[in-house]
Amino acid sequence: MLHTDTRLKQIFPQLPLLSYRQPPNLSKMIVRSILPKTSKADVKPANTSCKDQVAILNTQKVYTILDHYLGASSNVVYMITCTRCSTGGRYIGETGQKLRTRMNHHRHKINNKSCDTPVGQHFCSQNHSLRNMQVLILKGNFKTERERKIYEFKCMELFNTLRQGQVSCHTM
Repeated sequence: MLHTDTRLKQIFPQLPLLSYRQPPNLSKMIVRSILPKTSKADVKPANTSCKDQVAILNTQKVYTILDHYLGASSNVVYMITCTRCSTGGRYIGETGQKLRTRMNHHRHKINNKSCDTPVGQHFCSQNHSLRNMQVLILKGNFKTERERKIYEFKCMELFNTLRQGQVSCHTM
């Protein structure tokens, strides 16, 4: 039809190549060709140089973060640090939702002077504000909620933020 019509023959001097894309089969929908990134966080002596490091209070060690995360990252263990406190008030938390969403919840508690959470209680105190809050993702890419909660507990022990009643805060 393209070569029989003179007008179409001028538009398409050569026959166009027709190709069809194979629809995805069950194997292509289930199997991923790219594996998710895994992070390897560890504890090293304080004078080792790495990408991101957090000093562990009262020790000569630092916690090293080898992956990079964004506020849109979900399924993470995070740490909130107070930059105003000389003792470095720290809170270790975990969330399955995006970190940005979880931080909005913390900010809402602080802005409304709600003291029913350790973070809200600390940042609602005198001479503290949201400007004193610093957030860092310690690890992400957990396969299960249980794995994430276990890692949160290990970080609480490592950073010495466990207090009576399982409140994950250090001077918060």
